[in-house]
Amino acid sequence: MMDFCMMGVTDMSWGFNGNILLSSSNDGKVTLFHFKPGVLGEPLNEFEKKKIISNKYGNQVLQDYIKNSSITSQDKTAMA
Repeated sequence: MMDFCMMGVTDMSWGFNGNILLSSSNDGKVTLFHFKPGVLGEPLNEFEKKKIISNKYGNQVLQDYIKNSSITSQDKTAMA
């Protein structure tokens, strides 16, 4: 990661398909990393995500995730 920016990384975010990683840094750069499918493994399905969230963070965070996921899904459908 440090080969792509001169200063520290400030944020990172995965794309919806698990093959794209975006990063930003203090030097103002935004970098997109695109990985071939399968290189990093397979993305989790919704059931697996919910199980991990529930086990690690509890039911309140899981309910918030479900609420926000359904809003995001509706937005995506509306945009199609």
